[in-house]
Amino acid sequence: MQILRDAAGRVWISLGDRIEMVDGPTRRIFSAGSDLGLGTVVVMAVRGRNVYAGGDFGLARFDGQRFVTLKSDLNPFLSRTAGIVETSNGDVWLNTVSGVVKIERADLNDAFAHTGRLAKARVFDGDDGMPGVAQQDSRSQTAMEASDGRLWFVTRLGVAWIDPKGLSFNSRPPPVIIKSLVSSGRVYSSGATPIQLPKGTSNLQIEYTATSLSVPSRVRFRYQLEGVDDGWVDPGPRRQAFYTGLRPGSYRFRLIAANDDNVWNRGGATLEFEIPPTFFQSWPFYLLCATLTLGLLWLGYSMRLRAVAERIRARMNERLDERERIARELHDTLLQSVQGLIMRFSNIAQDMVTIQPAHRDMLDALDSADAVVVEGRDRIHELRQWSETRGLAELVGRTAERLLRPEKIETCVIIEGSQRDVYPAVADEVLRITDEALFNIARHARAHSVTIAIIFGAKTLTLRIIDDGVGIAPVIVTQGGVTGHFGLVGMRERAAKIGGQLTITPEAIRGTRVEVRVGADIAYADKSRPIWLAWRRRFEGARRWTIR
Repeated sequence: MQILRDAAGRVWISLGDRIEMVDGPTRRIFSAGSDLGLGTVVVMAVRGRNVYAGGDFGLARFDGQRFVTLKSDLNPFLSRTAGIVETSNGDVWLNTVSGVVKIERADLNDAFAHTGRLAKARVFDGDDGMPGVAQQDSRSQTAMEASDGRLWFVTRLGVAWIDPKGLSFNSRPPPVIIKSLVSSGRVYSSGATPIQLPKGTSNLQIEYTATSLSVPSRVRFRYQLEGVDDGWVDPGPRRQAFYTGLRPGSYRFRLIAANDDNVWNRGGATLEFEIPPTFFQSWPFYLLCATLTLGLLWLGYSMRLRAVAERIRARMNERLDERERIARELHDTLLQSVQGLIMRFSNIAQDMVTIQPAHRDMLDALDSADAVVVEGRDRIHELRQWSETRGLAELVGRTAERLLRPEKIETCVIIEGSQRDVYPAVADEVLRITDEALFNIARHARAHSVTIAIIFGAKTLTLRIIDDGVGIAPVIVTQGGVTGHFGLVGMRERAAKIGGQLTITPEAIRGTRVEVRVGADIAYADKSRPIWLAWRRRFEGARRWTIR
């Protein structure tokens, strides 16, 4: 299609979608498979050592090793370049389907150095008097520089020329005007700001313009609605901005514009407007929804706790029923059978009065049997005691008196809050934990005084035992007990059975604190938890008594 020669003597041959370079005996082919992405090569141009090629998909320049291409998908004005002229000052003029394109030397070098960015160019088209677009079926250049400096271009509708020396430059930034705001068919003037829109408004349209009379169609706009748009929006030639789905609040719309020579009015214009909230968009409604949500969550949590408590109580009821069954069996079978045997042996003993040694042995055996019966009844009473009473504080006091009085340990029992009926199985496990803790104090602590606090709280039942003894080693607490001893292990297991928490901590100076906490839903036999109990605790002092 074309054969050209550059200042270095190299010959360049255009071969459709390829370019061949002949440099003496050396030949080299440039194609789309290597570094020439122009599609069909339409035109080539040489100026000094610069070699240009234009085609369907942009403009390419040889950098000494390869062709660097400015692609038309990023620079649309370079599409189907059919004419190339480099002027004496290094500016490049192109004849394309977009019109005549001028790229200044510095901008051209920058574009080829950064092919991933939009090239800075000026386009002359029909608004500037161009008769059509570049002729595409020519086999030669469609652009030429005359000796007088004018540039000539062949178009589909004729020939045009332009004098680069006579170009004017519009240095005045265009005044920017925001004409109106339209919402729900009503037009609001931009004069009074902020504009108060009706409640519930979510869609609106803003109309704007800029007065640049040289080439009005080339005025460019950018706008931004603060709080909605992340950055500046380029709407192209459109002179309206549309917004949907706006929420209540205060908004500020900013608009800037540039003239046909890309001179920007950075001050621009602004428009402020407000959208009041409806009741369903107001903070009282959100607060109401949040309150209802929290209420539902609390209700669900309470129902979950109640269900867990019911399962724990069901398991404890099974244990109580089993204990009562064992007590009945012991009473109805073993104790009655032993009692019958005692009566029979008693009758035999009356007939053996004359045999003194055997009589004495028989009486001793009967005394032992009576002791066994008494002990058995005591055990049965212990098994059934929580079916007869629920007085946790009284039984804790009796346990303390039984275990600590022989050791001459002064004991103070404190009751805080209004006493409530404790569930039998819970009271039994708490009493067993108390029994083990007091036994350890009596045996190991060498304490002088013990304080036992029973706190009937609205949310938890708490038993706290504090002594002033030698204390417990932290390593024993960490390990959960001493190897081969199961006292602390049993206490933790009993607390876990009733869904409680057991903590054993050494006091800061001397002694040990043992504390058991059980949730109110599990601990108290009366399921209701009156609010007035919590207020009553504020006005009544703790009751206490001392065991010496």
